[in-house]
Amino acid sequence: MERLKIFVMNRLSEGDGIYTTYIDVQSVMNFLHRTGRPQNFSVVATKGKRSLYIERLDAATLAKDLNNFAIQT
Repeated sequence: MERLKIFVMNRLSEGDGIYTTYIDVQSVMNFLHRTGRPQNFSVVATKGKRSLYIERLDAATLAKDLNNFAIQT
């Protein structure tokens, strides 16, 4: 079974790298909502051999793109 993995990456000038990892879209959206600064993060999602990179999108577009990626077989 292919598992969804979503990596939220910090894009600051110092300390760039993976900030935290999630396995579902709702947890990512909750995290970004709590921080209040979604523009400071990039998102990489992987599922099996496929991957998706998202940078600087608004919350609605990010949620839609991640959900579409998660349900693809």
